[in-house]
Amino acid sequence: MKRTLLLSLSAGVIYLTLTSAGLGASTTPIGHQASQVGCGGGGCHGTTASTATTIVVGLLDQSDNSVVIAGGKYRPNQKYTVTVVGSNAAAAKFGYMIRFKDASNTQAGVFSNPSAGSKISTSSPYQVVEHSGPITKIAIGFTASFEWTAPAKGKGVITINAAINGVNAVSGADTGDKYNVATLTLNEGFPASVNDIDNTIAVNAYPNPATNVLNIEVENTSASYNYAIFNMNGSVSTQGNFRSKTSIDVSALATGVHFVKITDGTNEKTIIFNKL
Repeated sequence: MKRTLLLSLSAGVIYLTLTSAGLGASTTPIGHQASQVGCGGGGCHGTTASTATTIVVGLLDQSDNSVVIAGGKYRPNQKYTVTVVGSNAAAAKFGYMIRFKDASNTQAGVFSNPSAGSKISTSSPYQVVEHSGPITKIAIGFTASFEWTAPAKGKGVITINAAINGVNAVSGADTGDKYNVATLTLNEGFPASVNDIDNTIAVNAYPNPATNVLNIEVENTSASYNYAIFNMNGSVSTQGNFRSKTSIDVSALATGVHFVKITDGTNEKTIIFNKL
């Protein structure tokens, strides 16, 4: 019987893969294995990974709305909102799976509150967030989310494996199914109790959502800052520099989620905003 699985994750932030049984979610522990190598293989899905299917995973720090990007640092014990965005213009349905593991190959942190159409599965030593059934496409993709509470201090480097599969939803017809996989590594940062967390910058961006102009202000009026706005695929749309305050024309940006990274060359902070 054809099995429904997940596929890949995208640049700038996080990737993972996994296998699912029938038209539903995976049977463990197969899903954990697929989160690393994808769903290709006999009796499952098409055997070829394809960039036609993409996935982006973003982590939003709930304490200050800052965004963790690829190669960034997580705060021990901090809670994050994790968003998974997948796309494949030709797919009829989607599946996905995502796993967080530490250097000892055990579960890193705790998952909770998956969005509709998703569930948390457990197969020692891991938890996995995955589709609870085939996800219907909206436009060319789908969006899912859940919460992740980072582990206590001392866990060190965390690896995120993620996968998404864009499928044709036809039983036994695997050729049209396209999967992709990816991996993101996060480093351990300072605990949330430390005043100067992760050398971030005190910054305010408004209005949010923004239609034509995004204003950025920082508390330190003496320093010079650089900014860069990028989308969920990691593509930079505009950049520049300023001192204490600047107004950025965002009217030409595509509608949806974007990120703005502020740095003085030593310290940095990335925040999320929506373009209407």
